[in-house]
Amino acid sequence: MKKPALTRYNMKNARLSHGLSVKDPVLSMRDIGSFRLNKALMELIGARVGDRVELLHDTNAKEWYLAFNKADGFELRKATNGGALFASVILRNAIVEDIGPVKKSNSWVVAKTPTEAETDNGKAWAILTSTAEQP
Repeated sequence: MKKPALTRYNMKNARLSHGLSVKDPVLSMRDIGSFRLNKALMELIGARVGDRVELLHDTNAKEWYLAFNKADGFELRKATNGGALFASVILRNAIVEDIGPVKKSNSWVVAKTPTEAETDNGKAWAILTSTAEQP
């Protein structure tokens, strides 16, 4: 009889260290104009509550990016279930105008590798809407 090919999952190899996340980095947008960065996205870009971020729009390529902007960015507020929030109906309307109709709640994965850009730290992370491609 052939032995089964078993993979072991136990406390040594199937538990996360405290504070780590296996979720994709995601930016969510509600129809009322609130935006949420999940914990994985906060970890990826090194953001903390109180930091300031902005979204950049490449109108030629129809791509959106997330970046830090200490002077004029939206201040990140603590979200009750982790991550951080900011709000802007004007930004929400610009996204809808660019990508088309959206649902009540929308979520987009954010590229794990930043793009070089003229930002506070020289980096911007692509928000993978249907038209964007991960670098």
